[in-house]
This record gives sequence, C-alpha cells and structure tokens, in this order.
Amino acid sequence: DACEEIVRYDIRPAVFTMLSAEQFSKEAVRQGKTVHLHIKVDTGMSRIGLRDDEEGAALVKAISLLPNVETEGLFTHFAKADEQDKTDAKRQLSRYLAFSEMVQKLGVKIQLHHVSNSAGIIDLPEANLDAVRAGISIYGLYPSREVHRTAVPLAPVLTLKSHLVYIKEIEPGTAV
Repeated sequence: DACEEIVRYDIRPAVFTMLSAEQFSKEAVRQGKTVHLHIKVDTGMSRIGLRDDEEGAALVKAISLLPNVETEGLFTHFAKADEQDKTDAKRQLSRYLAFSEMVQKLGVKIQLHHVSNSAGIIDLPEANLDAVRAGISIYGLYPSREVHRTAVPLAPVLTLKSHLVYIKEIEPGTAV
C-alpha cells in the first residue's frame, strides 16, 4: 500500500516475492527513480523470506533484472542467536553464506549483506557482515539472559513509569 511513498522517500524495502518486487519496480519506473531492494532469505526461522535454494537464487536474479531496481541488500534473520547454544545460528549463517555465493555465481552483485540481530552483534561477530540490524539492544537491553554481557556493555535508555489511578473491586467470577 505504501509503494509510492517508499520509492519517493528512498526507503529500502524488504522483499521476498516477485510480485512485491514488480510493484516496486513499476512505481520506480513511474517516478523515474531507482528503488533499492533488500531481499529476505529464510535460512531457518521459517517466517518470511524466499528459500535458500537454486529456485530462490533464480528469483533473486530475476528481481535484479527488473527495471529501476537495485538489489542493494540480501539478508536473513537469526531465530535462536540469543540462546547459549549457537549451533542453530551458526547453521543459519552457513546457509546464508552458501546462498549468497549461489546468487553471486548467477552474476548478481549485492552491496550489503546483513545477518546479525542484537544477539548476533554481541555473540557472533563473524556474522556481522556489511551491516547489522540492532533491535532490542538499541534500547540498551540484552536480547536474553544467555548472551554474553561483557563484549558489548549496554545500559537501558528509557524507563517506563506509571501511577495507580484506580482500583475497582468486583465480585468473583465477573468477566474482565
């Protein structure tokens, strides 16, 4: 719905389907601009993202050939980097790097590769590629109790305060 504004203000949208990439391409052509897409690849979170296989790589190639499109970024998202056992996160990084190589072999040039979320930034420096996506850590909070707290010292940047304004007594069994 916000395609027009995204292109107008040079916002970098995440895409993972040809349909959305085509919509951005069409709008960029209409505005006479280039849209800078970041393509989301699913390496194990099983949420949004194209598959990290040959079909997915072919889709990245096809998107890169759309008019007024620059495939500026390729990224994935860690599912369990905030857990002490980093096996799954390292497996995701490996899958991402293999997929990235597959895309590169198809002749697609990607400027920015980004994998790390807050937990990755702290515990998996090898995953801090060209860019990172700090989430909860930008608020000075650690993603979990299981990440190391010495590598990146964080301090909360906000406090939420409230006051009790009313107590209502109701009968047991009353729906709330």
